[in-house]
Amino acid sequence: MAFVHGKSIFVLLNGFNITGYLNKIDAPYTADTAETSTFGQDNKTYIAGMKDATLSAEGLYDGSVDSVDQQLNTVLASSNTANTMMWFPAGNVLGGVGYGLSMIQTAYSVMGTKDDAVKISMAGHSNVGRERLKLIKILEAKTIDGSGTVNDNGASSANGGAAYLQVTTSSQDVDITVEHSSDNFAADTSLLATFSNLASVAATCVVKAATAITDILTVTATAALGITANQLNILLTTAGNDTLAVTKTDGTYTINIALAKTTAAKNTAANIQTAIQALGTVGGIDVSAFTCGAGGNWDTASIATGEAGAVFFSGGVSVVNRHERIAIIGTIKRYVRATYAFNGGAGATFAVALYRK
Repeated sequence: MAFVHGKSIFVLLNGFNITGYLNKIDAPYTADTAETSTFGQDNKTYIAGMKDATLSAEGLYDGSVDSVDQQLNTVLASSNTANTMMWFPAGNVLGGVGYGLSMIQTAYSVMGTKDDAVKISMAGHSNVGRERLKLIKILEAKTIDGSGTVNDNGASSANGGAAYLQVTTSSQDVDITVEHSSDNFAADTSLLATFSNLASVAATCVVKAATAITDILTVTATAALGITANQLNILLTTAGNDTLAVTKTDGTYTINIALAKTTAAKNTAANIQTAIQALGTVGGIDVSAFTCGAGGNWDTASIATGEAGAVFFSGGVSVVNRHERIAIIGTIKRYVRATYAFNGGAGATFAVALYRK
């Protein structure tokens, strides 16, 4: 027997390593039953129903950028449909057994008292049950193309399964695959799963003038910022004079654009782009390479705002904090490994796990 101490537990959620924030995790897997007892029986009888996997975790609060509070709070505020959780009782160990869930987060709580550290708790329901994983590529940095250590599963499986990916840091686009083989990759190498679209996507923000709904200004962040730029917002107002003013409020990640109230030529996309870039950073986020594009008659008609409040950037996606679960149909051969190929840059930190039914 090989018992495991709880201090070794390793937890990844949505591309974040949240191990250092948690001190308790519970992931029960249950099955419904329907009673089939009838007259004349001494004991109740049942038939099996649907299975249900849930997860709850507790830990300590940290409100820093990219910390546990930002991650768990953001999940509830977003579409919240496929949050990828992987956790391993024995730690970040190659071949280690753990559990995977693709879940809806159902709760996030922050709790504080006068005589203790501020604490957090979260809960979720899985849409795929609780899948027993094997960690085939530990969470570690890789900087050059290559393949991970081969994992021997002892035999093939004909029942399919799932591949899980968590990317915590990356400076570039990366292609990650899972390969399998019947002969330890001597002559037989087959593709089992491909994690696609692992590329950063630029966030954008669209604001409109009062003249027409088609008179818009589109501000585009640099792709490298990915999801980070989604924290920014633009507050478009009309100035009290005929001068374009672009300022910032770091505490709320706001780019303030006050349009010159008489001369639309002062409010062109090019002029606003220059002014935004001159801000340098907003809330610590680099805006020096943001671009602006005009739609409709923005450059010739925009002298009054058509917005009632701040408009947030959206659509930013990072290779950093990427996560994915891919269902696998059919046979999974005895030997498996992760492979990775980079498209320039300095590397990435990621983990890959495999579930075999």
